[in-house]
Amino acid sequence: MNYNTDLQKAKVISVYNNLIIDARLEDNSVVSVFCPAFDVINMCKPETTIYIHHDNKYKIPYNLEFVEQKTGLVYACPHKNNDLFEEAFNAGKLKEFAKYTNCHRLTPSDHLPHIDFELNNLLGEKCFVFVTNVYTKHGGDAVFPMEVNFFELEMFEDMQKLRNQGFETCAFMIIPRMDCQNLRFDWKYSPLAAGKLFEEAKNGLNFIGYSCNIDETSITLSTNIPILY
Repeated sequence: MNYNTDLQKAKVISVYNNLIIDARLEDNSVVSVFCPAFDVINMCKPETTIYIHHDNKYKIPYNLEFVEQKTGLVYACPHKNNDLFEEAFNAGKLKEFAKYTNCHRLTPSDHLPHIDFELNNLLGEKCFVFVTNVYTKHGGDAVFPMEVNFFELEMFEDMQKLRNQGFETCAFMIIPRMDCQNLRFDWKYSPLAAGKLFEEAKNGLNFIGYSCNIDETSITLSTNIPILY
């Protein structure tokens, strides 16, 4: 997936309201930048280099695209998750879903508001997929979970109903950075969230993690990344 090439480089000055960054552009002007993910805002310490995109469609016209870390860039746009997944599926990259021939992006008319995709084939087999990001890194691994929100709890209930109908379900986790060797399930960050995910895994929810390739013009899903428990 190609991303905006008209990115502007800036330095973080400060963060407020957990989603807004004050940043200084290279011409020394100061702008407000919207950050789309709480886990990303934690990386935006003062003097951190970020890359932002200007779009007058929004109340805050600057949007965060990348955060520069010592080990490389972190892509900060979770609203592009579905595009990345669909692109990789259509290209035949997602071998775990090889038996499915069609990828349907769910809409409000499907009445599954917190699930992103239905994969299916001519045999009537189906897999329902929820796509999310894992941003947090500890050591050389991406780690999860940080939290479970109300919408995800509703999603887990819908996934259980679908499994009861004989369908597969999957939580597909994208690691939008290139500096993680594994994806590690960890109890210490949020024991309640970890307990819930552990319960869902026992009940049949599959978890799959994928790393990304990131360069100056594009980001794509790369390879399945091992999940450590």
